Amino acid sequence: MSSADVLFTKEDSHYNNVDLFNKPRHHYLNAGYIKQTLHERKIDEFFWTNATSSRKRTSIFAAIGAFIGVMMPILFFSKKQNKGLKLNSFKNIARVININYELPQILAVGAGGVLGGLAGGLADRKEIHKIEKIEEGTFQLMNVAFPAVLVDKGIKLCEKSKYFNNNISKIAVSIGSIIAGASGAVIISNKIDDKLFDKYIQDPDRKLKKKDFIVHVDDFFGTLVLAKFPLANKLQVEKILPLIYTWSGYHVGDT
Repeated sequence: MSSADVLFTKEDSHYNNVDLFNKPRHHYLNAGYIKQTLHERKIDEFFWTNATSSRKRTSIFAAIGAFIGVMMPILFFSKKQNKGLKLNSFKNIARVININYELPQILAVGAGGVLGGLAGGLADRKEIHKIEKIEEGTFQLMNVAFPAVLVDKGIKLCEKSKYFNNNISKIAVSIGSIIAGASGAVIISNKIDDKLFDKYIQDPDRKLKKKDFIVHVDDFFGTLVLAKFPLANKLQVEKILPLIYTWSGYHVGDT
């Protein structure tokens, strides 16, 4: 029996997206593959992960973490923007989420959801593949920040120009900023993955797909708010942003 056979047992399939015993021997006995699996195992063991857990489940910890992560900055900005606001009635509690969103608020609430969901997922002993959650959290942080910053800067440039200070130009700049920001997030996250998370194997790079724009719908709604389009006011998008960012954060912790 080889040393690799000793290293791997049937239970080790929980640490990978594939069943080791259904793969060709040259694949799962490859030195890089072994090192990567041990690397992932160390991450799971650091967080006391129960590797025998069933993957088909919903992480309550990730949901709670994402909710807390979103609400903390919202409460901070709400108290700052509404002096004297007290949480002594249902009406006042409903007013808490009705904050004025600018770039700092978008970044804080979006990042809060991601970090909260990630923390919940890492703390959940029954959630396996912790390294994938960290990878997803890294990508999501950039996916929140890059498009929002580019949209904000682009709209401000439009407002300074007498030729482009109109809704059509702002919409065009916003769409371009979302695509550029999301693409930049993918490129940089792939480089980080290769250096930190997938150190020992040649892992396929993450590609920007149509579903990324659907899954990360927070960018679209955040853009509507930052651009202050009339549609955003009519739809009262600010009131659903906390829910959107909570869902995004939960997605990170439940990956």
